[in-house]
Amino acid sequence: MPAVQKSVERIVAILFSAVALAFHSSRCIAQQTTGESGSPGATTSLSGKQLPPPDPKFGGVIKDQASESKPWWAPRVVPPKGAPNVLLIMTDDCGFGAPGTFGGVVPTPALDRIARTGLRYTNFHSAALCSPTLAALITGRNHHVSGYGVVGEMATGFPGYDSVIRKEIGTVGAILKENGYALLLSKGELGIGRGKPVFLYNLLDLKRTTWEGPELGTGKHTIVFDFKIDGPGLGKGGTGVLSVDGKEVAKKSMEHTMPITFPEDETFDIGQDTRSAVALPEYRYDVPFKFTGKIHKLTFKLEPPPKAEEKR
Repeated sequence: MPAVQKSVERIVAILFSAVALAFHSSRCIAQQTTGESGSPGATTSLSGKQLPPPDPKFGGVIKDQASESKPWWAPRVVPPKGAPNVLLIMTDDCGFGAPGTFGGVVPTPALDRIARTGLRYTNFHSAALCSPTLAALITGRNHHVSGYGVVGEMATGFPGYDSVIRKEIGTVGAILKENGYALLLSKGELGIGRGKPVFLYNLLDLKRTTWEGPELGTGKHTIVFDFKIDGPGLGKGGTGVLSVDGKEVAKKSMEHTMPITFPEDETFDIGQDTRSAVALPEYRYDVPFKFTGKIHKLTFKLEPPPKAEEKR
């Protein structure tokens, strides 16, 4: 077996330990439902017998008259209570025997701690090539079955070599998504939720901080969200103030923000939500959702980040 392939097999043992825990936990927990059946906020977990799950039967009433009809919303699929967060780390082209966690020469104490809390596997499909091995890892299948018989740059128009993962070849992400998991990077969203101005900051789906204003009446309004970070450096907390027509309506502080930077066009939607709207059930709309009001002007005032004090 090529040395690189052996290295890949050592490395991936840590990658799927958390994933294995997630599936093990899901199988042991019975199907759970919360909220009033048919309401927009109702949720359910899956039994794990079928993916994707069958569409639920409509539970409302449809009559000739709208006044005699009763709406019914399908429950939103969420992970079962107690399901773990899933951390998937994939390292590419790191060389032979790199991480010390699996006998390599480079000390990796953080990976050691993660590996000690999970399960270890060494018999994964791998190919001693980057993209074919990655395709095999995220699907659990042979790289040809996953469409990556060769590296992506050399793809051809033949089955198994076109670098296309077919729908029936489920990835780890697709399976987790069907079970209600979501991958959300931290970001801020300012929108109108049920007639109210709302700003939401989502910190890796670990904590969501929401600023909500009063219901807006008809006419022209000026909405301002001002955020001041606590100090220099990534990941610092800060205080946000939401104002409507020059009046402060909400003020909250956060201990932490996302410890990375994003380009200014990342998820930058104006006038229409193309992915997730203000991501709480009570404000949720089906996307794409188009704002029917009129936006007269949008202004972003960006100030330089605070500078760290020079050490003397």
